[in-house]
Amino acid sequence: MSNSLVSHWEAAVARAREQHALSGSEWDVLALIFALVAVEDGVAVQDVSLWSVRYRLGEPQQVRQALSVLLPGPLDHVATTVAEGRQELTWLRIDDLVDEHGTFTGRSWLADLLAPEIEAVVRGRGAFGAPAPLEGRIWRLWAALQAPYGIRYEDTLTSEELAVHDETGRDGGYRASGRTVFERSVERLIQFLDRLLLPAIGALPLHREVLVKRGVHAGRSGVLKAVTWSIDEERQACCEPPVSFTITFDDR
Repeated sequence: MSNSLVSHWEAAVARAREQHALSGSEWDVLALIFALVAVEDGVAVQDVSLWSVRYRLGEPQQVRQALSVLLPGPLDHVATTVAEGRQELTWLRIDDLVDEHGTFTGRSWLADLLAPEIEAVVRGRGAFGAPAPLEGRIWRLWAALQAPYGIRYEDTLTSEELAVHDETGRDGGYRASGRTVFERSVERLIQFLDRLLLPAIGALPLHREVLVKRGVHAGRSGVLKAVTWSIDEERQACCEPPVSFTITFDDR
């Protein structure tokens, strides 16, 4: 079953990286969902509709369960701290530049700078003993996305305040947000896709100033913050028209 996702992986990564407004883990999660939809709907990655992707993003726990079945890697390697999670994601970026022989294919000055990390990446490949190297890398990526997502501490903290944070679990300059990297990336992707889909149907984009003309809020102005879409359960896709909008009013 997992091989079906792996066969779509390179096309999914390529399509995700066409979205230049995204980066890092957002690309990773988008690629995973492109591949997941391709498997579940029996289509090529290039034929996956953004409406289908948006539908999956609205059900993150179901997506997580489906991916955990497709990617049964050793989740005992999941990082438990923000610092460990950030380190693991850094190693994965390096791993993309290390070939099957353990040779770093990036720029030579980076090879010297990252020599310890490259060695750690090569050693760590054996921990994810998948049937094939590519499958192992996808397993490891999925495990890394389960790490806690960290929020950077304010640079204005005094040394005394930083010492208190150190004693209470300050984690490499970050504090745990209560969400995983996967969950945070899903939130960002929802906003990203809604910014694409709303103008595509002729609606106002997110973060636009709006004036309510009818109903109990008539005459109030604010900012369009979110949208709830109609659902086509048979196609497993969101669709127009929008069911409702969330507006932050200026006079609150």
